[in-house]
Amino acid sequence: MKKWSVCLVVAAITFFAANLYALEITFGDSVTHWEGWGGGVCSWNSGITDDSRDTIGTPDLRGGSVFIEGGTISGVTINYYNSANYGPVTPGDLLIDIGADKYWDYVVDTSTKAIYSFAENSFALNSTSGYLLSGDWDNYDGTNYQGVWIAPYTATWDIRDNHPVLYNSESGLGTAIPNVSANIDPAFAYTVGYQTFTYADLGIDFGGGPVTIGWTIDCANDVLYETVTAPVPEPATLLLLGSGLIGLAGFRRKKS
Repeated sequence: MKKWSVCLVVAAITFFAANLYALEITFGDSVTHWEGWGGGVCSWNSGITDDSRDTIGTPDLRGGSVFIEGGTISGVTINYYNSANYGPVTPGDLLIDIGADKYWDYVVDTSTKAIYSFAENSFALNSTSGYLLSGDWDNYDGTNYQGVWIAPYTATWDIRDNHPVLYNSESGLGTAIPNVSANIDPAFAYTVGYQTFTYADLGIDFGGGPVTIGWTIDCANDVLYETVTAPVPEPATLLLLGSGLIGLAGFRRKKS
């Protein structure tokens, strides 16, 4: 292999590594419900199914960003619009699937800020015991369910019925990671805002992805289930990089 070819390969590797060191990958809201969790009927209008539209009432979840620092996932921000005449709602737990195999690997508990990890292939997307669902009233004390308020079944709430909202810590599927917690801020207090989860000390290896983020709010009126990967540089960028390196190699040869 010629010297300039080696230089090109090394530079390309360096280029991608540098981009993974500090990177923000944005995502939208492309699903109406998590796979296997659709088909319910809107509580305030039996003619509207969970599958028929993305957002039932407010807030409108509009996507967000995954932040990569030094090759690890350091946090997630979710953007939303909340109607001005609608009060604050409670965020659900953040679920993370490394490799996008439809098995959750981590859960960030919104109420306690604890982070749970799961053995491989133990917490499936379609788990029947791993979640607390929207409208789930088991052990409800009138205000809270395991420390988090869950929207009830009533005609006055815009709710996507029976959709995962929280990790059910009583299921025994996961283990809380000791001495590691998340920073979570804020909690839907504004008309246009964001929900941020940061957990830099967790050290989740991004590895270029794919990584799937799952999240919603107490009533699951809108849900996120998005997979992100490292962006691939456009051909023009690679061509420019390669041309520059070839030029440098030629310059060095001529100088020699």
